[in-house]
Amino acid sequence: MHSLAVLLAVAATGALLGSPLAVWRPARIGVTRGRPQMALRMLEPRQLTTELTQANSSAMLIVLWDSYRTEFNTLHISAFWNRLGKLIRFSRTEQNWLRANGPSLAPVRAQTLVMLPQLEARSLCNTAHGLASARLSNRPPWTEVF
Repeated sequence: MHSLAVLLAVAATGALLGSPLAVWRPARIGVTRGRPQMALRMLEPRQLTTELTQANSSAMLIVLWDSYRTEFNTLHISAFWNRLGKLIRFSRTEQNWLRANGPSLAPVRAQTLVMLPQLEARSLCNTAHGLASARLSNRPPWTEVF
């Protein structure tokens, strides 16, 4: 479970918050007793892929992973790493986030290792490219993915 401070920080960046069955998208619908109301939205697999590819931060990707880890398929794993690579490659802020929060990627790495034999060629290439773009491919424990 996330602490309130983490949830608020992630919400402030526009990230999605959620549970395994739904994602809370912060929306300023109104304020009830000092708390903003949130809009609940269910995600289908295709919608999850879209959310992953449009994530605006590494923290948002981790929240999506935490919320949907049991729903992740090979396309989701590929989209996760591909998007992370793009974010890290183009943003100093995201590079700093990765240095500070690298261990939070361990469960995603472990799931990727389990799914590697199932990845089709395109998903495998996107995953490898994302890892390389994030500069995760040439040092342990990432070398075991390659």
